[in-house]
Amino acid sequence: MTLHLRSALVLVCLGCLAAASHLSAQIEVIAQMSKRDYVANEPVAVTITITNRAGRDIFLHGDSRHGWLDFLLKDQRGVPLTSLRPITSFKAVNVPAGRSVSRTVSMGEAYRVSNPGRYGGYATVRIPGNELKIYTSNRIHFNVTKARVLYTQKIGVPGENSTRDYRVMSFSNSGKSYLYAEVEDGKTGRILRTFSLGEMINFRKPSYTVDGANDLHVLFMNTPEVWAHAQISPEGALMKRDLFKRGAVGDPRLVTFANGEVRTGGAIAYNPEQERAQQSSVHRLSERPAQIYK
Repeated sequence: MTLHLRSALVLVCLGCLAAASHLSAQIEVIAQMSKRDYVANEPVAVTITITNRAGRDIFLHGDSRHGWLDFLLKDQRGVPLTSLRPITSFKAVNVPAGRSVSRTVSMGEAYRVSNPGRYGGYATVRIPGNELKIYTSNRIHFNVTKARVLYTQKIGVPGENSTRDYRVMSFSNSGKSYLYAEVEDGKTGRILRTFSLGEMINFRKPSYTVDGANDLHVLFMNTPEVWAHAQISPEGALMKRDLFKRGAVGDPRLVTFANGEVRTGGAIAYNPEQERAQQSSVHRLSERPAQIYK
């Protein structure tokens, strides 16, 4: 290769890098997580925000070789995770000039992040039409931990030749305890869903039962004054989560009726929004109009 040709190639490469660097300053990618600690098999959600300061609209889309969004994740040993499948939650999106667009994706869709351990990495956004235009986000870190199993129950799925395994678990983080529900397919061993039922106060042990339709019911102390009654279906859907306060005598309890229905007994239904509305409608003494004396 002649000196002249080598110099020309160097100039071209420098020009491409300069262009990419210039656009990089105009495209900002930020990755955010709502929390750092997750229970094994719980969805790990990451929100990606792309801010466009390039002075023109940017249309982000994949092609036959690449998607427009990807992640580079490593486990606690520093080993990169292999992508199980492309992230499908991120469809093509237009980012108008001067605007920001956010999308949220569950990392479990494309990576095996259900094993306990510490994970770290960052997101990459690819601008179509130029392989050099790949922009990285800030680094993210999260931990995956096994929860402590409090209750298990195997049930048959009504109308199907299959079974489910219910699990209720507790998880402690930052001095607080949380109650989780998990539903597993008894035939395949696949976890259908793992999710939080809410914060739990350990002053009272939770109560559990299965109703006539084989839905799981969990009653637990949510705050020192409030109890929560959650109902979970064999498919892992949270069918309801009602709140109660103590009745005249004793703590709330799960009551099973002859028809298989389960309700909360010895309790008074509680609606925090309704209570806040009532409190705001009551004027304080200091808000009363000044008296006029003659």
